Amino acid sequence: NSLAIWHLYLAGAVSGLFGYLQWMSLSASMSMIVPQQHYTRVSALESAKGYGSNILAPAFGATLYYAIGLTGILILDLMTFFLAITTLAWVTIPQPPASQSEGTNEQKRWQQLSFGFRYILKRPSLLAILIFLLSGNFVGNIGGAIFPAMILARSDDNAAVLASVEAASGIGGLMGATFLSIWGGFQRRIYGLLLGSILSRISGVVLGLAQLPWIWSTARFWQTFFGSFVGSSNQAIWLSKVEPAVQGRVFTSRYLIAQVASPIGIAVAGPLADFVFEPAMQPTGMLAGVFGGLFGTGEGSGMALQFTLVSIVGSAIALAGYGFPMLRDVEKIVPDHDVSSH
Repeated sequence: NSLAIWHLYLAGAVSGLFGYLQWMSLSASMSMIVPQQHYTRVSALESAKGYGSNILAPAFGATLYYAIGLTGILILDLMTFFLAITTLAWVTIPQPPASQSEGTNEQKRWQQLSFGFRYILKRPSLLAILIFLLSGNFVGNIGGAIFPAMILARSDDNAAVLASVEAASGIGGLMGATFLSIWGGFQRRIYGLLLGSILSRISGVVLGLAQLPWIWSTARFWQTFFGSFVGSSNQAIWLSKVEPAVQGRVFTSRYLIAQVASPIGIAVAGPLADFVFEPAMQPTGMLAGVFGGLFGTGEGSGMALQFTLVSIVGSAIALAGYGFPMLRDVEKIVPDHDVSSH
């Protein structure tokens, strides 16, 4: 009875912090326990786990809440936590040799903090991947942040329609990741990154143009299906190119650089929709005469136009990646860590 909204914010912040640390540790451990030819498969399985949780957790959460209440759910959560810890007690993860650094303690501290950034800057092809993902995250979040509102506005606030589209999203991501884990991906993993980006963005264009729920669900399915290729292929490239001894520091810097654009994209998405695209796509708006035939006019049409435009821009960015040798040939330019270490 005393649960307040700030409790949820606090729980989310703590969960996000330690979840991030857990992900970093897991990522840095993979190259020590998985053969290099299976990096894409393992990364895809990690994605499948996330999509599977997103599908099952809401349904189980709602059912369990009415059956055992919030206290029961928290107890169950702690039980699963201890189960996970117990499984780790039976697993031995080989440790990479520690890297050595010279200088005073203060110099060493700065070297440790800045190492990941300096490592990436010395390898332009890895930096090119980060810039590619940074731009994609920025553009994608300008569309993704308004996606639920767009679906609700164009379906007369039908929550069931939104739920079905989101379900298709989870199923698509799960099936895409499962397919990739079985197949193993392209021999040149960069093709999975670039082609997955292109096909995912094209699906976004179809989704933005559509006005029927079944097309939204179908397009959303394929958007996340191919979207799973992007993260899995990207992770496999980094696992194979970065020495295990420094993966923790490099992956931390990589994640920070790639994600810095996401909150900016989310921050500008709402104002763009509310003050630019939605007013412009009202029956008397300045863009209604140009795009009204494709998107209709009225509530939600402006957000659909915004979503479609950013998907087109995202497709163009992905296509441009094929024409940029520093990015396209990253696997030729940067040697695998097991080769460079000899």
